Amino acid sequence: MNIRKKSWMITAGVTSAILLVPAFSTPGLPFAVTSTVHAAGQQTKELSKEEAIQRVQKLISIPSQFKLERANYQGAERYAFLSESTWNLSWSGERDAGIYVTIDAITGKLLQYSRYGDESVSSAKKVSEEAALEAAKKFLEDVTSDQEREKLSDANEYGIGLSYSAGFVHHPYYFARIENDIPFLENGFRVVVDEKGEVVQFSRNWYEDTLPDAKPVLSLEEAEEKMSGAAPSLVYKSTSSITGNYLDDRYQYQLVYQYSTTDPQFVDAMSGDLINAQGKAAKAEKIEPLGTAISQKQQLDKLITKEEAQLIADKVVKKLPGSYRSDGNRGSGASSGPDGVERRRWDFEYSPLQGENKDQNTFEIIIGDRGELVGYESSQRMGRFGGAKIEKAVSWEQAEKNAIQLVKTLYADRLGEIYYQPQKPTESFIQEQLEKGEPYSLSFGWLKNGVPVENSFFHVEVSAATGVVEYIRTDNYENEKIQSATNEIVDVEKAKQAEQDQKKMMLTYYQPDPYISYRLEQKQQPILVYRYVGDAGVVDAVSGEWISYAEQSKSQGPQDIGDHPQKEALELAIRYGFMTVTDGKLEPDKELTRGEAAQIMARALDRVEFRSRSYFGFSDEPVQLFSFSDVDAKHPLFGVIQKNLQHGVIAKEGQRFEPDKLITRAQLADMAARMLGYGDLLNKPEIFVPSYSDLQKNQIPAVTLLHAEGIVIPGSSAGKFDPEGSVTKAEIAQLLKALLDLQKQKQ
Repeated sequence: MNIRKKSWMITAGVTSAILLVPAFSTPGLPFAVTSTVHAAGQQTKELSKEEAIQRVQKLISIPSQFKLERANYQGAERYAFLSESTWNLSWSGERDAGIYVTIDAITGKLLQYSRYGDESVSSAKKVSEEAALEAAKKFLEDVTSDQEREKLSDANEYGIGLSYSAGFVHHPYYFARIENDIPFLENGFRVVVDEKGEVVQFSRNWYEDTLPDAKPVLSLEEAEEKMSGAAPSLVYKSTSSITGNYLDDRYQYQLVYQYSTTDPQFVDAMSGDLINAQGKAAKAEKIEPLGTAISQKQQLDKLITKEEAQLIADKVVKKLPGSYRSDGNRGSGASSGPDGVERRRWDFEYSPLQGENKDQNTFEIIIGDRGELVGYESSQRMGRFGGAKIEKAVSWEQAEKNAIQLVKTLYADRLGEIYYQPQKPTESFIQEQLEKGEPYSLSFGWLKNGVPVENSFFHVEVSAATGVVEYIRTDNYENEKIQSATNEIVDVEKAKQAEQDQKKMMLTYYQPDPYISYRLEQKQQPILVYRYVGDAGVVDAVSGEWISYAEQSKSQGPQDIGDHPQKEALELAIRYGFMTVTDGKLEPDKELTRGEAAQIMARALDRVEFRSRSYFGFSDEPVQLFSFSDVDAKHPLFGVIQKNLQHGVIAKEGQRFEPDKLITRAQLADMAARMLGYGDLLNKPEIFVPSYSDLQKNQIPAVTLLHAEGIVIPGSSAGKFDPEGSVTKAEIAQLLKALLDLQKQKQ
């Protein structure tokens, strides 16, 4: 252990500015608040709100301009699978900056920290890897104990926790816990340092009760033999979860081999059993669809009306036993599909006829504007406002039977795409749900060509009191973009070998993730297991090549904007998701096409400053897709352009869009003015006094309105706008920054 202690000595000469000042991180990146199990005899008095605030301020430097926004106490009873109560605190700064902190309400230990925002000035020089590591170590010295740090591995020694999804060069470090010379990979500290050398993320996971016996029954050789019976599953995996590019790769899928939650992937070092991520004995299981039928998808440009949806709902109801009366449309809703195109849906209500189905409640059938069955909901569920304790419940097995039967009835034309995910909760979990009057919840997954789609599932709720199915919701628009593999895939044995080439078998402690296993066990103890440890990733099922998450993550930071005049605007555009980095390049001086500009504007529309209220309205009027002859429903930019049309950022006029043609400065000014809500004024040039002498009549309103708001598109000169000139990525980034600043001032 002396070597480990020595590695924690801080290198002299690293400035306190680099080591101590935290900064922003990417919003929305999931860092779970992890549990710290309190050992017997520890203090039980909980911190007050004031004490919690003071404790955080001792651990972390909170800039004076940040204001405390909230301090919420969360008791352990909220989540039975967590042992501690916590204080969750947040501070807000200027320009959407924020600091989020979670501490243990008893010990005051820091469990989670994250900071994001753009209030700080961009650094002209990126911190070195060595300085970033020292910053991470210094942060750990401030928030962890000497005893904890003595038990830590070197940073990233075991190849886990390396990926970081962001538009900048970040330095993620994971320090794993070592006990009895055995790594405990699920325990330790994760620290992320940004390109300025500032800590932007921290999370703790530390089990403090007794660990299992460190003397395995099985040898390493015996474990390797046992692992020969384990194999990864073939799945369609979201490409964005591989690359970290949640914009360009959103709703894209890749066929890979990986270990799922229920796949055998560890060997219990004491029993010799193959176990899964839930810590349960497991064996390879084949997923079976509920049937063979595959639906025929509607084209995106073929939308139905509410009246046509009613006819479809009437046909669906005829599949159900008994007779029902249609009570007509009971409302509508809308949401954004994976391509940005609005998806409309209508709810149609049905009641059992007099004397028939007397025990059947009124229910709604929900139909989407592509003619698809979106869901089913009973009036009993809609009328429940807080459940009463259920004294006598139907069995889980009966609920399971009823759920499968109704899914088979309603989705008879899609059963080849659906499979049931059997996962009966423990009796204690069921009793807890009955005490709250909650229904049973059963899970079904989606398939593509017989292969499961990762994280694509729907739940069916069954009343625990009556056994009646009360709710099904099956929106799965994201699956529409999955392309079937055109080449043969490698067999599973080659996939196993590709992964094992990157790793080695090791004896480790393992603690099942409580968020995965809470339905099975409310308290999970660490287990002594053998497993393959090394580079995290998946195997491409077509090429058979290893895809490293760490290598993918390294390509997400821009390497070509370091000294650019518009660096601050470009960084903001990346941070807010308006632009993405490909292989480390942003190409800030590249001239934009009309299609690329439309894509950037469509992403900007996701910001609350620009989002149109009518976009999420509930009008019963069918959505009319404005078509351009050169951008049909199969065009990759179809959804992007439709989104701009629906928000009014692009005018519904003309026969062609010309997405590959360079966008002009005048055309960009028109889009910007529309984004600000000035669309109704753009056809009234007679009421404006031109702000530039080289504008044509139809260009005057947009440019003049922007000029009046103090917004100048980069490249303008005294008296000249150059309306036909081209626009670069850096220039549109500068424009968007100005638009955001303006909208925030108005708010």
